[in-house]
Amino acid sequence: MKKCSILSILLVLCLTLCLLAGCGKPETATSAEEAAASISEARTAETGQADAPDEAPTEAPAEESAAEPNDSTEVSEEAAPADDGTFTSPAGVVYPCGDGSYTITYFKGYNAVEYLASQNDYPILPLLLEATGVNFYFQEVSNSAESEQFQLMVASGDYTDLISGMSYTGGSGQAYLDEVIIDLTDRIPVYAPDYWDMCNTMLDEVSFEGMYTKTDSGEKLLLALSGLTDGTMATEGYACRGDWLEEMGYAVDDMATLDGFTQVLYDAYARYGCSYTWFLDHYTGTQAKMVNCPAFDTAYIDIGMRGSSLNLFLTDGMVESAWTSDGYRDYLEWFHQLYTDRIINNDFYQHSEWAMTEVNALIGTGETFCWLTGADWISDCFPYADENNADMVVVPIGQIVLEEGQENHWGTEGGMTGMGGGNISSTCEEPDLVLQYFNYFFTEPGILAAAYGTEGETYVINTEGIPEFTDMVLHNDMEINGEKYSLTPMRAINLYTATFVPTYTSAERSVAIYTEDGKAALDVWTIDYAGTDRNIPATCTLTTSEQESITNESSDVISYGQEMVLKFLTGIEDLTDESWSSYVENMKALGLDHCLEVWQTAWDNYNA
Repeated sequence: MKKCSILSILLVLCLTLCLLAGCGKPETATSAEEAAASISEARTAETGQADAPDEAPTEAPAEESAAEPNDSTEVSEEAAPADDGTFTSPAGVVYPCGDGSYTITYFKGYNAVEYLASQNDYPILPLLLEATGVNFYFQEVSNSAESEQFQLMVASGDYTDLISGMSYTGGSGQAYLDEVIIDLTDRIPVYAPDYWDMCNTMLDEVSFEGMYTKTDSGEKLLLALSGLTDGTMATEGYACRGDWLEEMGYAVDDMATLDGFTQVLYDAYARYGCSYTWFLDHYTGTQAKMVNCPAFDTAYIDIGMRGSSLNLFLTDGMVESAWTSDGYRDYLEWFHQLYTDRIINNDFYQHSEWAMTEVNALIGTGETFCWLTGADWISDCFPYADENNADMVVVPIGQIVLEEGQENHWGTEGGMTGMGGGNISSTCEEPDLVLQYFNYFFTEPGILAAAYGTEGETYVINTEGIPEFTDMVLHNDMEINGEKYSLTPMRAINLYTATFVPTYTSAERSVAIYTEDGKAALDVWTIDYAGTDRNIPATCTLTTSEQESITNESSDVISYGQEMVLKFLTGIEDLTDESWSSYVENMKALGLDHCLEVWQTAWDNYNA
């Protein structure tokens, strides 16, 4: 059978999605040719000279190492490599786009694991260098020091090429106003045209508009590239010991309501004496969104290492913050009772985020009953089982609601746009080359590299023309310091592919490599919730000046909230009517009311 082109498959899929969505290409979308023409006209007006014809230089000068898209090059649908080893994308970008002299730097937190001491040791990086002619380097700090080190880097004015604008106080919009990152609106259609074409083809209007940041004048800014996916699903949620459930006379559905979930936790603690009945760490313990959103009817709050926000939601058209909601107070009281009764490990806030090795050991030795996990690692705990737990069963738990039959407005599925490639900083010397580098991952060979790794090693093309993972991924056994180490398929994928770049992700591919337990978990965690009236849509955003007006207040509110909520959770501060009232008044004094007023205006204007 003739080998299928992945881009051909994507094109059919994208067109189908658009038809199903009932909407065409957004009117705001601009083709690469139109953008290039407008930029050329602007340059002509400024300099009096028109741009020279686009070419791919054989030896790029230091200031212009990025190859311009060559619109005159005709390529086949397969876009096969040329005899000279170059590859021209369907939108006309020639690869390698660099000459090997430039290195993209990326500031990123990372904690070393046994099989990857540094992200700079990713096996895929040499392959990407060969394909693009561009080096990629992670400037690493530990996850625990990431926030502090990020602020120090910003204060120094010496930025890496890529930074996370979401880590910046006030978000990407404020980072742009402070000239820390640059606007990519005019650059993306020209230097990342394959990405741009896919955005215009795949995304519905809501997802497309959600990529933009707006200014007071109504101007829309693109501040980063987004990953794209063809489907949405909830990839994380709670799981528990299914064998214990059965021994106690329960079914997993008995944990669907708050009262049922609570009762089962207490019974598991009483029967099995587990030290970590409901295992939580600093991150999961302070938001537990699968519980506090639907059961207490409030947005979740994350005060762990991943940062936080104003945690906004809607009630009858009015913008509220979870920080001061009645539902969140109820959640804190419920959580504190579990903490006091030792259902929740009393040292949860001292545990490292996502310390899954530690959690797996606790599961395998019968020290925990319920924990947060992901569809890709829900089966990781089985190798840790001791002889007393060798026959353990793990089952996923759906979102917890207050009462049976309650309509759930708080889904956890991701959207059609996902992980971005960071924001390009204002000190980056080659922003156009960086965009061309990322554009590669929206071409056929780039998608394969990002999703599957190296052909012949981590994947092969089967007789139907479809890529399939090899045993190097599916049944990985490696030797580290003389000891055998087995990786789950998802961990092997993270090691051998380019998960650190924005690319097109196939939901079907993701599901295919999950264990049967992982697939079952996806079915349980991904819900069809009837309404979204509690959520502020991504297309409702603040203008840059509105964001600037509340940046300092937001930061103060969040810092104080993080401090006090942890005290309420652990009982350091008694949660009484008086203490809660004082807390709420202090939040207002720090500017929460003004922040809500700004967002209410934005929401009202959005609906006008």
